[in-house]
Amino acid sequence: MSTPIASIDELQKALRKSKPQVILSFTHSVSTADEIFSVLQKSFAGSEPVEEIKINGLEADTSAFHAEMSTIPMFSGLRILFVRHADNLLKKIDSDATVRAYFERDLPNIPDTTFLLLQFDGEKIPAKVKFFENNALIFQEKKLRETNLPEYLFQKARQTGFQVTLEAMSLLAEKSAFDANQAVAGLNRLMLYNLKEKKISEDDVQEICTSMEGDLIFSIVDNMAERRISKAIQKMQHQKIKDEKMVLGLWAKFFSELFRFRTYQSLGYSGEELHKLSGLRSTSSFFFQKNEQRMRTAMKMYSPEENQKVLYSLLKLDRRLKETSDSTLKKTLLLQFLTTLLKK
Repeated sequence: MSTPIASIDELQKALRKSKPQVILSFTHSVSTADEIFSVLQKSFAGSEPVEEIKINGLEADTSAFHAEMSTIPMFSGLRILFVRHADNLLKKIDSDATVRAYFERDLPNIPDTTFLLLQFDGEKIPAKVKFFENNALIFQEKKLRETNLPEYLFQKARQTGFQVTLEAMSLLAEKSAFDANQAVAGLNRLMLYNLKEKKISEDDVQEICTSMEGDLIFSIVDNMAERRISKAIQKMQHQKIKDEKMVLGLWAKFFSELFRFRTYQSLGYSGEELHKLSGLRSTSSFFFQKNEQRMRTAMKMYSPEENQKVLYSLLKLDRRLKETSDSTLKKTLLLQFLTTLLKK
């Protein structure tokens, strides 16, 4: 696997040196994959006519993809095969050992005139089909900032023809704990569920994305804000936590924001000014309203001194979590921290 590149300029330079037959694009921007496709098209300017084939990985079957990949173009000299949502297509290949074997055998032998551009919503592909990375050029876009994740999801859904609101995508972002991979996976699930209606509402997000780990973590944060710590402990005890680092990050973010919110309020900032500082475009958005409600509740539950003590305790917890790889011990440490928040 080649060293990933992260900008269109780097891509243009790479294509001037050579034309890799496989480009894997791990992009979090709705326009980046199209821009990569455009750059690839332009790199063939002045050469033979180019046949452009676009495949939607959410709907395509593996046999059609294999056929387009393996055959020589009939009416043009070159072929660019652009697969959107390739995660879904590769999962289908991964799930069938026979199909996977055909692709592993034939991918290194695709015609010299065929070029593949596979766009992934996530950051990695299934382990058993890692052979797609062999000799491929990897475009790895930098991670999204959490404040623009709802906007990204909104644009991504709109680009694929879905009617959707920013509020619904803000809800999805929160349920995924602002983890781009989880959020995109959730959006793909929603699009598959609503493929006929082409519409995604907040009710759909609530109904379809009920088991996301981020949803559990944020419900625990809500309990912490309300100082219903026994409830938070109960949820932690009965749920398997896959990512302790994400849990700690959300807790630290919450109490840091509480400290900042309290400081800004003491300096006389209005709700509108707090909105601008948050980086969100609308004070009526789900995320802003939910977060503001959380902060105002927590201000009543934690004194400024307690807020500072909690932040210091979280720093110590971070150090202790880094000292062990035992997941059971990590969960125990998280639970011990929650007990320190119980009212004396």
